[in-house]
Amino acid sequence: MSNLKPQPSQIVTANEIGTGAVVFMTAEGTWTFDVTAACLSETAAESEAMLALAQTSNNRSEVELVCLIAAQRLPDGRPWPVHPREVIRALGPTVRHDLGYQADIKNTSRTLTDVSL
Repeated sequence: MSNLKPQPSQIVTANEIGTGAVVFMTAEGTWTFDVTAACLSETAAESEAMLALAQTSNNRSEVELVCLIAAQRLPDGRPWPVHPREVIRALGPTVRHDLGYQADIKNTSRTLTDVSL
């Protein structure tokens, strides 16, 4: 997983304790399975503040492996990971898209076939 220093255009990701599922921090400081609902930083200071807030969840054993990842804003305004590895983490296994947690993701029009790896 990436261990980027705070900079603009980042989102916070982690793994949920117990399930190991990939989660993303929202603007409200909660965790979601939907990467497009994640909070995208505008400045390095915002990234640093988001990471600090995420560390409190880590300290309470709600999540683990908290880190910042590079992201971009899609034309419709939603955030999306920049690197293929993070896209795969967000969408789930790359086989049988009808199974697993990726089958339950709602309100996202992007799939692995939409992303050039």
